[in-house]
Amino acid sequence: MELFSFPKPSASTEMKNLGFIDGTGEIVIDQTIYCRHFDEFNANGYCRIKMSDLVTNIIVDHDGQIFDLPENFSCNEAPDSFGLFSAIHRPDRKLNSAWVADPNEQSRQGFRYIGRTNHYVMRLDQTVAFERNASALGNGFYKWAVFDPDTKRHRYGIIDHTGQITAAPKYESIERSDTGQAFSVVKGRKFGVIDAFGNEIVEIRHPVTWPWDYSSTYDGVAAVLNSSTARCQVFDLKGDVVGEIPASFRGYYSDWQVPSYSDGMFCVVERVNGKRGRTYFLKPDGSPAMRSGWGRQKYFPADIEISGAADGMIAFKKGGLWGYFDTAGALVIPPKYHSVSGFRSGLSRVFDSSEDEEAGQFRYIDLKGDTIAQNY
Repeated sequence: MELFSFPKPSASTEMKNLGFIDGTGEIVIDQTIYCRHFDEFNANGYCRIKMSDLVTNIIVDHDGQIFDLPENFSCNEAPDSFGLFSAIHRPDRKLNSAWVADPNEQSRQGFRYIGRTNHYVMRLDQTVAFERNASALGNGFYKWAVFDPDTKRHRYGIIDHTGQITAAPKYESIERSDTGQAFSVVKGRKFGVIDAFGNEIVEIRHPVTWPWDYSSTYDGVAAVLNSSTARCQVFDLKGDVVGEIPASFRGYYSDWQVPSYSDGMFCVVERVNGKRGRTYFLKPDGSPAMRSGWGRQKYFPADIEISGAADGMIAFKKGGLWGYFDTAGALVIPPKYHSVSGFRSGLSRVFDSSEDEEAGQFRYIDLKGDTIAQNY
């Protein structure tokens, strides 16, 4: 069952109503708890709650059961399908000497932590599964880091849910995928795709300069940008090139960025004299994903801002307001919202005005634009 966050507006910045609804708008969890923020539920049925700017130490499941973490522990993410999650333990976090003033540190209210930090993968019963600096990749596998004293950088490998090493730590980066079976990696500034045991699916030979020169592996495809030619090649998980995005198209937010990919389409733009031009959607093979009734390739004019595709819907902004097209390019919901989220399992959160957004007052709408639930 998919759940959606549904906090009620509160005058207090510390007190949040821990509310969640199902896809019909029915309230499933309704609790009041002191917290700074809480995430959406992940696909495994867990939600992470942030108690303060410095600590995340509560996890909630679909039934509303709360799992506390031990003192001075914080979790980096909600548990995976094995009920495991990465956690940080700072045993001396209460000592004043562990924090130093740093005006450049925005997320920690002007302080930086210099005390001891221990990394674990933990279970919901507060026991330690194994001691690693790890984060979930999917399907019971985790990226783990080892510090390389020669390069002064971390190298990454893969371990399974028992803590056993399946791929040695020799990569500059490893990115998670939606299936947990294939992972984008960089080694020696060359891009490739490996499985959880380090076997190369896409040979690690494609030059990259920056982390945004390549994509994660989603929907069975991965993309890499050739910085010298501006051409973007698309691979399947057999290692074959299935398509190419021409150099005339660029990433939506940057000329030197792999185009974003969702709902089976790449979102690309033309660049005209350094400015963003028309927006197009392409299939992995590089062919148009949208065509007009005359067979011409559909596009969105430069004055329309696009926010990607999800659930067959494309959020767009025109004249300062947001609405939705479907992935065939037809207008479904006219632009009338101050801000929106992407659709997820048939629902989108919308704010009607800046005042509503500031007050935390929102509505959930369905794929037709009808209101399913509102928190005011």
